[in-house]
Order: sequence, then structure tokens, then C-alpha cells
Amino acid sequence: MASITHDRRAAEVARQTDRALRAVRTTLNALETRLGLWRGRGESAWSEVRRRAALDALEGLAATVTAAQAAHDALAAELVAAGVLPESVTPSAAYPDETWAVLEAEGHWSTSPQALARLVASDAAADLSGQARAAVPVDVDAPAGVLVERAARAVGLADELLTAAVIAEREAGMPWGRLDEVLSESLGGWDGSGRLAEGRWGPALASWHRGLAEPIHFEARPGALGSHALPDAAIRPRSVARWLDTWVTKHQQPGDYPAQGAAAVSGGTVDAPSDPLRASRWFIGLLSMSPLKAGLGSEVADRVFWERKCRATGAIAAAAPDDQGAAEILAQAQDRLAQLRDGVSAGVQR
Repeated sequence: MASITHDRRAAEVARQTDRALRAVRTTLNALETRLGLWRGRGESAWSEVRRRAALDALEGLAATVTAAQAAHDALAAELVAAGVLPESVTPSAAYPDETWAVLEAEGHWSTSPQALARLVASDAAADLSGQARAAVPVDVDAPAGVLVERAARAVGLADELLTAAVIAEREAGMPWGRLDEVLSESLGGWDGSGRLAEGRWGPALASWHRGLAEPIHFEARPGALGSHALPDAAIRPRSVARWLDTWVTKHQQPGDYPAQGAAAVSGGTVDAPSDPLRASRWFIGLLSMSPLKAGLGSEVADRVFWERKCRATGAIAAAAPDDQGAAEILAQAQDRLAQLRDGVSAGVQR
């Protein structure tokens, strides 16, 4: 019975979407004629005929946008109910000055999303290792069930590690199809032909991107404490990377890791040297992380975007010091960020 109800709801959403698309096509066809009249020659710019044509076109477009938005909202609600999309969140209230300062000091802005995701995976791997090692010693006096409990926790941490690894690979540019191939080779019974990776981890990736748009969330009430929308390793990358450097040194065994010295983690994340290819990938990825695309149009998300954009454009300019275009883009980004830091809001600009 549940599947029949779901099929009916899905069919209704499909009909709403089709109606909205037809309305869009009809309006755009009519717009071409009306705007042709508006832009035509031989009449004064504000003749009544041309004025009416322009207003009719505007009214038709507004109705089409409303219909398309209704279809979008209906489909989004279905996807949330099905678990394909996570639930939307209320934009964060303004950050206290100390929150911006901590994110700056921790290198959150200057670390690319790709490096942040890889750092989260490293931190998850360390947690899993610690939990697994706890099950190695044999305690003959341990209560019944302790071993199973520890094993269950290790399985949960392994699942967190796999999720973090998928997000890190996606941030590095790996297509969903290639992830399916890798998983089909690594996991028995994984069907790599059905794009199962995207279905399973797509919501987690969407949640990660929303967290990048607003890494900390504050409720709009006095004295509210901020809640992290990203794992701690992504919020405090410098501190976590240094701790993981020490962790690697402490647990290193002959042949375990490539020779990376004392910066086995930080050297590839928060302290990774900039190069043109990596900087360009960072900048291009940033363009798909707009607060509007993440469902957040707040002033906090706007400033977060420009904090990241300044660092990404700065990395490009540093990697290509003779590129005048990169220097100009960086100057524009710095000007916009300075306005936002001074509390000047001009909407979410791109």
C-alpha cells in the first residue's frame, strides 16, 4: 500500500513538473514576440503599445517563475521524504567576531575544500584505529558483550571513514561512476552499474557542501552557542592536522607509511604547497559552492563564500605571479570581502 501511495505522489509531482516546463516554454516563445515589439523601431521608446508588450512579457515571466518554483518545491519535498536530499536548514544568525577570528586562525579559509575533506578522512581513520586497537588486549574479567560492543563501534567508525573517503574523492574530482567501479572491486556484491555510490552518499556530500557554506550555525537568540555543521577536523584544520602529525609519528611502524617526516598529514593538507593545477581546481570547485545553490542566502554564507574566494584567487595569483587577470580578480575579491567585513551588504553577489 505504501508503494502505491508513493507512486501516486511521484506521478503528481511529475505532472506538476511537466506543467511547469510547458508553461516555461510557452512563455519564452511569447516573450520572443513581445520583446521583439518592445525593441522594434519606428515608435517612441515609451509608446503605449510597446509599454504594454513589455509589461505583459514581465507578467508572463513572473507567472512562469511561480509555477516552476511550485514544481521545484514539490519535487524537493519528495526527495527529502525519500532521503535523497537532506532537510533544509534555517540560515545561521550572525557570527560573533571571535568565531570569524577562530576560523581564520585555524586556517579554515586558506585550506581548500579538497584538503579539508582529506583531513576529515585522516581523522576518521585515526579514530577507527584507536577503537580497533582497544579490542586487541584480552581482558578475562571484562563483562559479557564488551567485545561485541567495541566491534560494533569500530564498524560504525569504519562507515564514517568510508563516507569521509567518498567525499574526499569527490572533492578531488572523481566521478560517481568511477567510485562505483572502485567500490565494486573493493566490496563484494557491490553492483557498479547502478550508480549506487551517488544514491548512498549523495545526501552526505550535499550536507558537506552546505556545511562549507555555513561551517558553524548560530540560532537567532541571545547567548546561543554555535553548532558545527562540519566535522571538527574541517573546523579546526591546523590543530587537527598537527595532532595527526604527532599521531602518525607515534604509531609509525617500519614500512607503514611513505617517508613524510614530521608533517605526514599537515604537509598534504593545511601546509600543502600551492601549484597552478591545484589552485585552479580549488577556484573552479568554489564556483559550484554558491550559498544560493546550497539553499543559504544569508549574509553569513555570503561572507563565507568571499572568505574562501579570496584564498582561492590568492592561491592562483601566487601560483601565477605574472598573470594580470588573476591579480585583478584577487583585488576585486579582496574589495568585496572588505565590504562584508565592515558590515556592508549588497546581497549575494558572484
